[in-house]
Amino acid sequence: MIHRLTAALAAALSCYFVLTGAAEGQQLRFEWAAQIATNEIERAEALAFDAVGNVYVTGVTQGLLGDTAYGTQDVFITKVSPSGSLLWSQQIGKAGANVAGDVAIDADGNVIVVGSFGVPSLTDKAFFIHKVSPSGETHWTQQGVYPPGSLAYGVAADGDNNIYVTGEIDDPGNRDIFLYKISETGGLLWARLMGEAEGSRGSDIAIDSAGNPVITGTVWGGETDGYDAFTSKFNAAGDLLWGQRVGTQFDDEGLTLAIDGQDNIVVAGNWGQGDSAASGSQPVVWKHDPAGDSLWFNQYEGSGEGDTVRGLAIDSDNGVYFVGATSGQVGPTQFGGVDAYLTALSPDGDGLWASQFGSWNYDEANAIGVFNGDEFYLAITSASGLAGPSLGLTDVFLIKYVAVPEPVSSLLIGLMACVLVTRRPAGR
Repeated sequence: MIHRLTAALAAALSCYFVLTGAAEGQQLRFEWAAQIATNEIERAEALAFDAVGNVYVTGVTQGLLGDTAYGTQDVFITKVSPSGSLLWSQQIGKAGANVAGDVAIDADGNVIVVGSFGVPSLTDKAFFIHKVSPSGETHWTQQGVYPPGSLAYGVAADGDNNIYVTGEIDDPGNRDIFLYKISETGGLLWARLMGEAEGSRGSDIAIDSAGNPVITGTVWGGETDGYDAFTSKFNAAGDLLWGQRVGTQFDDEGLTLAIDGQDNIVVAGNWGQGDSAASGSQPVVWKHDPAGDSLWFNQYEGSGEGDTVRGLAIDSDNGVYFVGATSGQVGPTQFGGVDAYLTALSPDGDGLWASQFGSWNYDEANAIGVFNGDEFYLAITSASGLAGPSLGLTDVFLIKYVAVPEPVSSLLIGLMACVLVTRRPAGR
């Protein structure tokens, strides 16, 4: 289901970007919001664009978004036009709880979704690759032919429509990273397994201009105690070109990456402040050049109360944006127990501005994408109707903004609009 945002809520949603972005001579102007929801639970996981700006969102649903419900939780893929119209939705899964991992678009506009089918037991799950045409017709689904106990988290397609998938696999005694290369017809071209003695996982993948896959993720054990992040680059034949492991004395993880116009690699993750990266964590972003050398490494103060990174994007000027959720205050105002946030960085990693937005309850920014350099899309999971009446326990909202020059005088207008979403609904 899809809903349009009212004018009042549109002003409220856009105000945080006016407040913080205007100092840089730019604001993100609200365009539209699309609500993807049933009367059950929906959660966003990732988004991707085709060549003309259609947006594809994947996540999980416990309701009925497609034609058929398969398990207690299914994977959905929804296509939304550049103007915010719902074009189609598809729902896939098997018996049990199915998990969405990532979505990518190949050179012909086909949609590739990865995740995991299976019952709640981790050792019974098997990752899947699902290929769909631009019109929503299934080309093929590969599942059950890869080892059980495997979870797929990242997918990317190269210029020849080959598909690269990374995640974690249940190797007896521990967890290993896998990197698979799949042909456009679904055949396995090669597979690589790697990791440390105690365990590891691949979280995200991207392809550079030469067709080389780059992955990030988390390893534990080996050189140091606890969890560390890593970045590794391979060639198209699956040979390791270089790998870098980074971490602190706490538990740290690499979660998402993107490649800029010069083939530099930007990675974001969570840096633990305590015993785990999920408790009291802070966002961290670092950048490698194409040869793997470090260009910069920055830890961002955040709220100090647990800020998690969920998505990363790079614009046409190599500016960096990351999104996630915070239990504290990152932007001008804190709204609920957990709020979504968006942080902008310069190409050199300097913090430019941070925006926090939400409702009285729970809101999390799960993914961000930048199209044509000035169109910003955020996929948000909300428990309280962030951009429209709440239909289920949690709903997904896809929100589009466009970057435009903004005079300083608009700051007051933005500030006045902010109060529209700070009031808790009566009886809630």
